[in-house]
Amino acid sequence: MNPTTRLKAEDAVVMEIEIAATPEEVFRALTDKEELRAWWVEGGSNNWELEIRVGGKWSAQGHDKSCGNWQLWGEILAFDPPRVLEYTWHEELELERNCAPTVVRYELEAIGNLTRLTLTHSGFGSDKEALERYRGGWPGVLELLKAWHERPKHAG
Repeated sequence: MNPTTRLKAEDAVVMEIEIAATPEEVFRALTDKEELRAWWVEGGSNNWELEIRVGGKWSAQGHDKSCGNWQLWGEILAFDPPRVLEYTWHEELELERNCAPTVVRYELEAIGNLTRLTLTHSGFGSDKEALERYRGGWPGVLELLKAWHERPKHAG
């Protein structure tokens, strides 16, 4: 299943995807710096640091073809494993115009043998250009997360 877009508000991106993994596995992929490093960027590089607690700081740096060199950072607003992760989102991008600080929220729900992940990226206000950029960018990120969990796993 490809990510589907649901629009709840004019200034938010809301997407859902179902992943063949448990909520605990998906949540770990969103909060473990080694797993984030492994799946977040296709054809690029990245590095993550996270203080996994409400009020904790997080940051990421990397490079990819669409943004060039980039830096992301923020503060964790909600942390309820394996159901909810929410943080502020600040960015500094080399090849794109930066947007004002926003908020990213992941909600995970077990659906049989799958996890339904709902991503909400909100707070764009009148910045329609940034909103559309993220509407176009988040599906690729969610597909990378899905592929990470659904990749063939080989012994030894």
